[in-house]
Amino acid sequence: MKPFIDKKFAKFFLLLLLLVFFLIVFLYFQNKKSAKNNFNLPKSAITPIVSTTLVDWKIYTDGENGYQFFYPPSWKIDNVTPSYLQLVPPSEEDNEEGRIIIVVEKKNLTNLNQFMDEVNPATGTKNKDVFFPLQKIKNEKGDGLLTKGGCCGLFGRHVFFVHNHKLYQITLKGPPKSTSLKNEEIFKKIISSFKFLD
Repeated sequence: MKPFIDKKFAKFFLLLLLLVFFLIVFLYFQNKKSAKNNFNLPKSAITPIVSTTLVDWKIYTDGENGYQFFYPPSWKIDNVTPSYLQLVPPSEEDNEEGRIIIVVEKKNLTNLNQFMDEVNPATGTKNKDVFFPLQKIKNEKGDGLLTKGGCCGLFGRHVFFVHNHKLYQITLKGPPKSTSLKNEEIFKKIISSFKFLD
């Protein structure tokens, strides 16, 4: 009488099960490793500025969203649109390059990794596929992240902070693939002076 399962088939099936098991274990640890991903980026090149360098600058405070920053006196604040604040440079062109935009959204987030893993509703892809990390940004209330890229007409450099279940996005508007942007030094000073009020 012939055995119910051929010995060669049994060995193949056992080998296949072992291979699947090791693949699952490997993927589990890879996923765990990427969940801990802290964007191994260089520490911030944007260091806090001594307030004497901004002595002639104006200060903007948003009590509702709990932040403030310094900005050049020749720039205008446009907060007509309720969902975001715009800093308009004195010599702006039609394409709005060099404009700085601040958006604050209530989010159920505790860190930037969660934001980067979220699906961007405008693109249908994860935020990490839209905003490409460049470096960490130090802030007294926690780390931020400087990125490049963007979507939907809002390209350039973006700094993100997560604080008190809010996502803060500060954008220097510019062309999608530019290596240097108009008003980049002013952007860095604004970011370095940005602080939370609590």
